[in-house]
Amino acid sequence: MTVESFFERGERAGPPSDQRGAGGFDCPAELSHAGGRRSVFDAADDRRVADGMTHMKIVRAPHASARVLSVDAAAARAMPGVIAVLTHEDVADTTILDPVIRFAGQRVAAVVAETEAVAKAACRAITVEYDVHDPVTDPHAALSPDSPKVHETADSNIVAELHGSTGDVDTGLTFAFTVHDATYTQDVRPVPPDGRECTGWLDDDARLILRTAAPSPARIGDALATLHDLPRAHVHVLGEASGPGGPGILTEDIVALAVLKTRRPVTLKGSGPERTEGTAECNPIEVRVRLGASHGGRLTAMDLRVVCNVGAYGGHAAGALMRAVGESVAPYKCRSKRIDGYAVRTNTPAPGTFFDDWVAKADFAVERAMDDLVDKLGLDPVAFRRMNAIGPADPAISADGSHVRAGGGVLTDGRNESG
Repeated sequence: MTVESFFERGERAGPPSDQRGAGGFDCPAELSHAGGRRSVFDAADDRRVADGMTHMKIVRAPHASARVLSVDAAAARAMPGVIAVLTHEDVADTTILDPVIRFAGQRVAAVVAETEAVAKAACRAITVEYDVHDPVTDPHAALSPDSPKVHETADSNIVAELHGSTGDVDTGLTFAFTVHDATYTQDVRPVPPDGRECTGWLDDDARLILRTAAPSPARIGDALATLHDLPRAHVHVLGEASGPGGPGILTEDIVALAVLKTRRPVTLKGSGPERTEGTAECNPIEVRVRLGASHGGRLTAMDLRVVCNVGAYGGHAAGALMRAVGESVAPYKCRSKRIDGYAVRTNTPAPGTFFDDWVAKADFAVERAMDDLVDKLGLDPVAFRRMNAIGPADPAISADGSHVRAGGGVLTDGRNESG
């Protein structure tokens, strides 16, 4: 299991609320209030960690789909200053270093050394032999039953699909005065400004402490405790408690592993190309929107087809897809609505923590289509929206006729699976 696969399974169990410190920071109960015996991370810890700090660098696969046949790390292990070289053979009970390569940039080996320069040199001394396979990187190709499977044991590359309709969409489009039909593609891939830095160590009580720039530290702690089979109270993650959380955590699990193996403080940080190789991305999404309207500007039909690329893993794909397709059509009064949504695995990096960007991207596509439709009708865009938007007394109806709760998802009759 990796942190990505933990989140993909939708596991949310965590410590009781009294074990989460002020602001949501993850800390044990005895430290989460005034008068605790000591802070989780204080100046003394800082000096001790800095004095014994080791540095980690990662060897990444250049192929999008492959299997590791062998890793020759003998030369790297013999280099002065190298503390440990970790490969899938050293962590056979997990897939933190997985011999099955599912995207270019996936981790193959990790080096822990006394200096960053030695760690980089040791990475260059490692030789990896691969059995390279044909990847599937296009989500439309991945939808095909004949497509290579990103996960060999899965029946298909579809993580989640949602289908629903209300009214008669085809008739609404056929008899509309004006129809707008366009496809909107968004593939925004931000580079994390922090370089995904993570530092870990063991405190005086042999508890695993991690300091990370990733959001949702309590949830990362949940995942790491499960991943490394540790008591939850023995794992503490320091980081920003706010912001979206998700499976785009690509450093914490490997740093935790190195700390537990070497019993030394370990830091992993990237600069330059290291900040983009294997880094979590926002989910690319394609939305086809068909809108029909009368001469006066009343919507007669709304038809959406959404294809989301979730990368090699599909954490939270079902919930995010439900919100994206449901909330984008619900604000408008229209008797005929239809949605078809797909979240599809491909041989690309796992998605980042910006899960709600699916909602924003789907909303953007619908609103852009509305503007294009208004241009064809020659109407004022604000007046058009006021005419078609739901009012305070109107229910927010999704494409299957169910009500969308404020801030919630849409109930559909389609398949909804994750994992």
